[in-house]
Amino acid sequence: MTSTHPNPAPSTDWMLQNVVALAGVRHAVVASDDGLLKACAGAISRDDADRLAASVCGILSTARALAPFCGDDTNALRQCVQEFDQGMIFIAAAGENTLLAVATDALVDAALVAHRMTDLSARLSAQLSTGLRTAGPEGGVRP
Repeated sequence: MTSTHPNPAPSTDWMLQNVVALAGVRHAVVASDDGLLKACAGAISRDDADRLAASVCGILSTARALAPFCGDDTNALRQCVQEFDQGMIFIAAAGENTLLAVATDALVDAALVAHRMTDLSARLSAQLSTGLRTAGPEGGVRP
């Protein structure tokens, strides 16, 4: 599938091709934990990729808040799956302060998508990681 967005991060979009190439996968994004788009692939516009990155950031934040309810305070979140009538959104931690989200159709092999996401995160966590943002001298936030 060819990307339809202006390339926001040419050095990282290629990493997503292994996931986007799966039958039933619509697109994938890599975002910082605070919802900023780092990379995207598949049939998605830049505006929609930005919106998806911000949206899944909120879902992941909520899911992390729920982790202690099925374990203790050290219980780390691995993956979230949102299922809709026409497809699914898979969200997973992918490196430090970074998440990976994959949107699919309803007929996708969910186990294969989850496996590819886990493999991608494990192999490329250094490239997918995002540094913490700090306040700059003007009071703004900088990566």
